[in-house]
Amino acid sequence: MVTVEIFPQQNACGCSSGSGTGTEGGGMKLINTLSAIKSKYRQSVNIEVQDYTTQEGIDRAVSKLVRYLRSKGMDKAAAIGVFALVYATPAVAINGHLAFINRLPEEAEFLDAIAKAGA
Repeated sequence: MVTVEIFPQQNACGCSSGSGTGTEGGGMKLINTLSAIKSKYRQSVNIEVQDYTTQEGIDRAVSKLVRYLRSKGMDKAAAIGVFALVYATPAVAINGHLAFINRLPEEAEFLDAIAKAGA
């Protein structure tokens, strides 16, 4: 089983656009890409979108993102804690390792990264 974790973009202002993907139409692009992944890999991929709607969800997302940033040697980014959600998102982790930072991948590169992870 391959686990894909999505860290949607979070803006510093905390406004409603903070849960978007940073580009106009990016939300639909992400939905379409995730649909393609689920269609292709049905039972072998687990997709988790980080939840920023509660303090518990934010804390969990920050903890994961900081751990992943540190594992990539990005200690300065990890040191800013909750602001890492602003600095490093959107981001995608595959099997506990950051695969894409500050951008959502195109569908083809997303599928390729999942295939390389063992799906």
